[in-house]
Amino acid sequence: MKHIVLSVLDWGLGHATRSMPLIDHLLANGHKVTLASSGVAGVLLQQKYPQLPYLALPDNNIRYSKRFSQNLSILLQTPLFIQNIRKEQKLLNRYVKASKVDGIISDHRYGCWSKEVPSVFVAHQLSLLLPNHLSWARKGLFNLHLNWLKNFEEIWIPDFEGEQSLSGTLSQAFPLPPKCHFIGPLSRFSSQQNLDTNDLDTPFRILGILSGPEPQRSMFMKILLEKLSRVEGDHLLLMGRPDLADEQWHQHVRIVPHLGEVELMKHISQASLVISRTGYSSLMDYSILGCRSVLGIPTPGQSEQEYLGLNLGSREMIHCISQNELINSDLGYFLREPRGFKSRQNGRVFEEKLNGWIRKLSSIKTND
Repeated sequence: MKHIVLSVLDWGLGHATRSMPLIDHLLANGHKVTLASSGVAGVLLQQKYPQLPYLALPDNNIRYSKRFSQNLSILLQTPLFIQNIRKEQKLLNRYVKASKVDGIISDHRYGCWSKEVPSVFVAHQLSLLLPNHLSWARKGLFNLHLNWLKNFEEIWIPDFEGEQSLSGTLSQAFPLPPKCHFIGPLSRFSSQQNLDTNDLDTPFRILGILSGPEPQRSMFMKILLEKLSRVEGDHLLLMGRPDLADEQWHQHVRIVPHLGEVELMKHISQASLVISRTGYSSLMDYSILGCRSVLGIPTPGQSEQEYLGLNLGSREMIHCISQNELINSDLGYFLREPRGFKSRQNGRVFEEKLNGWIRKLSSIKTND
C-alpha cells in the first residue's frame, strides 16, 4: 500500500471532478490517499471523500475581470499567485516529512512537489494562447512553462494524442519532452459509463451548468435564467456550489446548488440540450458520456475556453457562441439542430499509467 497526496487547484470545480477517477482507482487498489486543496474544490472533495485525510492549502483568490482580458487580469495577480505557490510548497513539504508519503499527484498546483518523493503534474494546457501579434513569443513561454515544471518527474496530459484530441494545440503545439504522457480523458463519470441513464421519471429539457470564478459565474446565471424562462418545458440550472444547500424554482427553472455524480450523469445524458462553459473538465465529461447536444459559452476573455469552444465547434462536436451572442440567441435553434459527441470516449485509459507509476514507487522503495 502506498500513501499518495493528491492536490487539486481551486479554480471552479473542474480540477476536483477530473481528479476523482484517480482517487477512486487508488482507493479501489488499497492505497492511502490524502487530499490537498482549498475553496469550493476542497469542499467538494471533502463531501465526496469524508473518510480521507485533508490538507488545507492556501486559497487561490484569483478573480476574473468584468472588463479586461482574463490573461491580463491574471498577469496582474502574478505576485499573489507566486506567494500562494510558496505557501503551499511549505505546507506540503512539512506534511510529506511528517506523514511518510510515497508520492504526489498535483492537478495544476505548482507548489505541490517534494524533493523527498516522486511528484507528478496533471495539466492539459502546456502551451499558452497569445494574440496574433504576440505569437512569436509562444514557443518561449512554452519552454518557460516547462522550466516551471522541472521539479515534477512526470507530466500527465488528460487527453488522447492526435486526431482524437480535445485539447488540440493547448497540449500539442510543440514537441513534448519524454516526461510528458497522454493518459486519456479524466472524468468523474469514468466508473459509471455502463450505468443505465434512462430511468429519470421526468427529464428536464435543458440543463444549464454554471462553473468558474466570480463575477462571471453570476453574470452567466442571470443570462441563463432569463433565457430558460422563455423556453417551453421544465429546465434545470446547476450552480456548481457544493457549499450551498437550498434549492429553489424560478418560474419553470429548478435551481440546484449541486448534484451527485450518478444523478448529474443521468441529467446530462437525458437533457435535450446542455448549456455550459467550455471548460476542459466539462468537455471531458461530455465526451465520456457521449453527450448528444452541447451549447458551449466560453467565459468572456478567457482565451483557453474560447479556443476549446471554437476548436470543437469547427469540428461540429458542439455548438459554440459567445456570451453576448447568447443574450440575443434563440435557444430553440440549438434544440432543433443538436450537435454533440457521436460516441463515448474511453474514460479508463489512465489506469495503465497510474498502475505503472505505483509500481515504479514500489521499485524505488525496494531499492532504498
